[in-house]
Formats: sequence, structure tokens, C-alpha cells
Amino acid sequence: MPQERLTQLFGTDFNPEPAGAVWAPLTAADGVQLRGAFWAADGIPRGTFVVLQGRSETIEKYFETIGEWLARGFAIFTFDWRGQGGSARLLADPRKGHVARFSDYQLDLDAAINWLADHDAPRPFFGFGHSMGGAILIHALCDRPDLFQRAVTTAPMLDIALIKNPTAAGHLAAFLTRFGLGRRYVPGGGPSPVLFKPFADNILTRDEWRHRRSRLILETAPQLALGDPTIGWVATSFDAMARLRKVAKRIETPLLGIASAHDRVTSTPAAQAFFDVLPHGEFLSLTDCEHEILIETDTTRAWFWRAFDAFMAEPALTPLPISQE
Repeated sequence: MPQERLTQLFGTDFNPEPAGAVWAPLTAADGVQLRGAFWAADGIPRGTFVVLQGRSETIEKYFETIGEWLARGFAIFTFDWRGQGGSARLLADPRKGHVARFSDYQLDLDAAINWLADHDAPRPFFGFGHSMGGAILIHALCDRPDLFQRAVTTAPMLDIALIKNPTAAGHLAAFLTRFGLGRRYVPGGGPSPVLFKPFADNILTRDEWRHRRSRLILETAPQLALGDPTIGWVATSFDAMARLRKVAKRIETPLLGIASAHDRVTSTPAAQAFFDVLPHGEFLSLTDCEHEILIETDTTRAWFWRAFDAFMAEPALTPLPISQE
């Protein structure tokens, strides 16, 4: 049977939970239960950031960054997507990363926005999305330009660098899904989280301590762990990415994108091309880092915060006064 939603956060000495968390259970419109949490801002609030995680991530992985957002005066709301973290799992094998339709993630985001409205969270609302969360965020902005006043995304999932021929992989996944194989792991996949690979072999971060911390979170609370995606997840995600790459000009919300020039998970060239045609977009490509900007080295994270602070400080969107050149 699918796993029930968890009802706690897992703070530890090596990954302390930011003080003041408010338990925020969510129920999506289709009945899926989600684990959420809210933190009030330190001091006078500048608004509320809604944090949209990447595939296989959890609230706990963002504790360090949540503390940094809070110190900047933002309230924070975040939640685990359906099928991962502490939210309800969708299949009998809870380690399978699965969703039937990529658009189902919008139901989760809607539930979060409704919670914020019902609890009078500080406005304006801002959006942050990493990787898969960035794709979900961009999809939402296409249809609802007033959802967030501004938005930031790291390594947005607009195409995949991890696969040599992503177009063929997407077509194959769609074919196999039509023949009832959508709930199987991708070929060669299994229940072991990618973070369980040795640091030397990882493609997520160059920071050994933060990589170890992310792994320790899952070792401490293994019920949060997620393995490889299903064939169905790949099929619906590739379909969603193909649609997103065609709609950049529709997005009116000011949007900042930050990615690694050497990303081996999502495609930075695809993200750069997407941002090049945005009416109100800025894009920063960072060197000496991998896919997960926010669990990277202090140097890389400093570049992120410099870009973030400049973007959020401008009353009107202007070119960012930063460069790695």
C-alpha cells in the first residue's frame, strides 16, 4: 500500500531545524496528503518565499538555506512533493519516484498557495524552484503570471544532460508507458538514493561535507529516501519539458535563473536558451560547481546569494550587477 504522510521534521545536531517551524499539513485537490512547514520571518517580513524542491528532495535538505532566507526577512513555506520525502507515496514500493502526470504537481502547489492564503501569510509571495521544482514553477508562471511577484530557480529542469539522447529516451519511455510499464523503475534503476553513491562519484556537489550531510539525513530518517524514477515519471517529465521550452515568451514574471556551467544532470545550455527569450529574465552560469547550487561550496553559495540579493533588491528588473568574469 502507498505510504502515509509523515507528521514531523527530522532535525539533528549536524542539520538543526530552524526555530519556529509551524506544521502545515496539506491535502491536494485529488486527496493526496502532503507534508509542509512554515516559518515566520525574522523581524518585519518582506514577503513569503514558497520553496519548490527538486526530485527526491526533502524539507530537511533545505534547513541551512531556510535559515539564510529567514535572516533576510522572508517567511518560508515549503513542502515535499507527492511521492517523495514525508508526503504520501503513490506506489506500493515507496522508493519509486513516480507521478502519473507532471501536471499533478500543480495540485500540490495549489494546495500550498491555498494554505498561505488561509493563514494570512505575509505578502507578496515569491517562488523558488530547484531542478524539477524549477520546471513546476515555470509551468505555473505560464498560466498564472500573478502567482508570484518574482521567482528564482536553480538548475531548472528544461532538458536533461544526464542522458546522451534525451529525445530518444523520452520517446522510449512514452512507448513503454503506453504498454503498461510506467510503474517500473527506469532500466538499470533501483531503490538506492543517488546520495548513497560515494562522494568521489557524485554529480551533485563539490562540497564533501554538504554531500555527507544530505546522505546522513536519509540515513537518520530512511523513510524520507527515494530511489530512481519510474519509466512513467520519465515519460511525463520529458513531455512537460518539451512543452515548457516553447512557452518562454509567455512568462511575464521577473525570473532569475542560476545554474552550473558544468551541470551533468540538467542542461544548462537549454536553460540559457530559455532565459534568453524571457521578457523579464536574468541568467547566471556559475563555474566550479555541480548541479545542486545550494549544497555546494561556500564560494559557490556566496555567488548565489549575491545574485539573489541583487535580484530581490531591484525595484524594477535590471541587469544583475554581478559577474564571474
